[in-house]
Amino acid sequence: MNFDPRRYRSILFKSSPKRRWLSFVLLFIGIALTLITAVHTKKNLESQLKNEFALTCNEIKTKISIRLHSHAQLLRSGSSLFAVLDTVSRQNWKLFYDNMKINKNLPGIQGFGYSYIIPQNKLKEHIQQIQKEGFPSYGIRPKNQRDTYTSIIYLEPFADRNLRAFGYDMYSEPIRRKAMEQARDFDVAALSGKVTLVQETEKDLQAGTLMYVPVYHKGMPTNTVEERRAAIIGWVYSPYRMRDLMDGILGRWDNFDENRIWLQIYDDDIISKNTLLFDSQRKDTTYHNNFNQFTIRIPIVFNDKKWTLNFLKSNEPNYYLQSRVLVVLFSGLTISFLLFSLSLSLFNTRRRAQGIAEELTTELNESKKRLENYINSTSDIVFTLDTEQRHIGIYGDWAEQAGLSKAFFLGRTAREIMGDDSEIHEQANQRALNGEHVVYQWSSTNGGNTNYYQTSLSPLYRENKIIGIIGIGRDISELKNKELALKRSEENFRQLFNLNPDLVNISRWIDGRIIEVNDNFIKELGYGLNEVIGKTTHELNIWVKPEERSLLLQKLEQKRCVENYETELRRKDGSRFNGMISAKVIVFFGSLHILSVTRDITSLKQAEAKLMELNNDKDRFISILAHDLKNPFNVLLGFSSLLAENLRSYTIDTIEAHIKIISETAQSMYELFEEILLWARAQSGKLPFKPVEIDFIESCLEVTEIHSQSAAEKEIEIKHSSQEGLRFWADKNMFKTILRNLLSNAIKFTHPHGCIHINAEQDASSVTITVSDNGVGIKADVMAKLFDITEKVTTTGTAKEKGSGLGLLLCKEFVEKHGGRIWVESEPDKGSRFKFTIPRLER
Repeated sequence: MNFDPRRYRSILFKSSPKRRWLSFVLLFIGIALTLITAVHTKKNLESQLKNEFALTCNEIKTKISIRLHSHAQLLRSGSSLFAVLDTVSRQNWKLFYDNMKINKNLPGIQGFGYSYIIPQNKLKEHIQQIQKEGFPSYGIRPKNQRDTYTSIIYLEPFADRNLRAFGYDMYSEPIRRKAMEQARDFDVAALSGKVTLVQETEKDLQAGTLMYVPVYHKGMPTNTVEERRAAIIGWVYSPYRMRDLMDGILGRWDNFDENRIWLQIYDDDIISKNTLLFDSQRKDTTYHNNFNQFTIRIPIVFNDKKWTLNFLKSNEPNYYLQSRVLVVLFSGLTISFLLFSLSLSLFNTRRRAQGIAEELTTELNESKKRLENYINSTSDIVFTLDTEQRHIGIYGDWAEQAGLSKAFFLGRTAREIMGDDSEIHEQANQRALNGEHVVYQWSSTNGGNTNYYQTSLSPLYRENKIIGIIGIGRDISELKNKELALKRSEENFRQLFNLNPDLVNISRWIDGRIIEVNDNFIKELGYGLNEVIGKTTHELNIWVKPEERSLLLQKLEQKRCVENYETELRRKDGSRFNGMISAKVIVFFGSLHILSVTRDITSLKQAEAKLMELNNDKDRFISILAHDLKNPFNVLLGFSSLLAENLRSYTIDTIEAHIKIISETAQSMYELFEEILLWARAQSGKLPFKPVEIDFIESCLEVTEIHSQSAAEKEIEIKHSSQEGLRFWADKNMFKTILRNLLSNAIKFTHPHGCIHINAEQDASSVTITVSDNGVGIKADVMAKLFDITEKVTTTGTAKEKGSGLGLLLCKEFVEKHGGRIWVESEPDKGSRFKFTIPRLER
């Protein structure tokens, strides 16, 4: 309806004075409410602006805190060079700085340097050494004499302002020294107080501060303050010009419009000109005078060093706030005058009131028609209920689409329609009748298919009394099915993640901090879940060689995927194992992460080593075998050929001598083949191991009987002794083979008319058997080779008997099969004592 001034005047002057007075009262009330609403709107908007200001301030504080910790991590990386390399040269330092790309990744840093501690008695030698490196004017500043000297010897970029710091003794200045001592004593990254950097010139003077990380002597303990003071050799540090540093952290955030923020940073919590480190609006004095409304003071604490961030915001009228308040004022005044005009019209004549009512009725019908069109065009379920929860209205064509009639619902309750499944609807309806706005979800199953719905209920009022409920239902089956599928997918992922027998973890790409691990990761490494989440593998000290972690990250950065990377890892208890790592860069919750799978290949490595050892043993065994068989075959072939060629010319004594040699050689080869057979069966695991109870004296007599003839030929006496009735458990065949070989060797190397003694002693854990002789003895260098398959030992008895070398290897194999050990004690020309143990088995 258009506003006509002439019509307005006509209505005003045709109304009665009493009715005009009532209209003016209504106008006054409208204006008063408008002013109250505008004031309330202004206060709400100011509160909103204050909250936004606080959020912005905290965001700036977080950026500064994160950057300080990033700088500390950078300095830690520089300190690690000295723990890895024996000597860090100037070229190493420059190469490290260039590769870190500090200006790109961490802008605002003035330099990256190293300050070295120089004992007083080596000061002159140090200066001469640096001068020889190509710096003839090098010297330490200040020059006054003191007990301790330090000097900045490395600083990158080594140009421009930074050249002024070369050779400066920071430890001589109290504020810097305090931070250096804190870093040294507590092994932390320490910030200094406010200083003027030696890099400063008269142009663009800025407040400065420095961060230090200690460098300790490689290999020295650093567990206590005293140990760290003894181990300190210098500091890796960075100087910061505060305005450059803040520009590097925040960029040009303090834009020059009416809503900009003024940031001041003070050293510690003292607000004064002397402690001011940074002022974002230092040159705008006019702007400073306007700061008298919003002020927030936030502390930043970095390893016991405190900065105070002072934020201020102008109270100049905000255009947004003004516009909102003006809109409220204009809207309220407009409505007030419209109501004033309407009241005059109503009070004018009944005819005019009826005309307005007809116009309103027309508009209401049009509005109702638009509502019906909306309801009929939507797929939502719209309905109304009375206070008895009976359906009194069904809107839209959804019922017909579902094959139902609206009449089916009208007059019925949810229980009459849905039976026992109606409880959730009845409870929600009752809450709506109690005045609540209710939103709930429910499902319905029909023919094996489940549909999901969401229903919203609101009470219907008439004269502040609830007369019923209006409800809107929506089919959310598609959304719900996607949600359930996602949940099942997450459950399946979680199940597969935790069932993986390898060590699996997911860490953030940006800082390497772990956000998820599987159960086997916790179990195998021995950590609790709370000890792992939020930490890096470097902080957990998992890498035996930390530099390999950096190498792996470099490969991931280049290829996004690394497979079968072998390294040595460490558990929480310090034990180590061989791991094979496969890692891949993945997108997880919208950001880059690293998925790492580590397999424990310790047993595989051990098996490979054992297989290699067995192959090497096999090769050496074949070599020994070929060597030992060559000589006997040469003897057989040689003497056989001699006999064949000279049989008619040889005397019977010569023939007998040759045949005796051939026979003895064949016997030796037979014994060698027997030993080879036993060795092969033992190595292949085909030789049975069946411990039985053995009577020591009885076994000694059986073995002695076998060698009685060879002992009698040299008139050697064989004795045996033990505790009375000594019995123990062992494999009888293996035990007798051990005794037989040791006794045979003793007979070979014992002089005629000598004596061999077999003795057994037992203690709580084992039985020790000793076979001793008073023969030729064994040299020390030979003793070390007797039980080693890699060595070839040639032995010749007192009667020129030849040994195969395999007998003692069999003895060692069978003794170790029982879990015992074998060794020899000997002196040349005084005899030998071969000893072995058999652990006592409980049966």
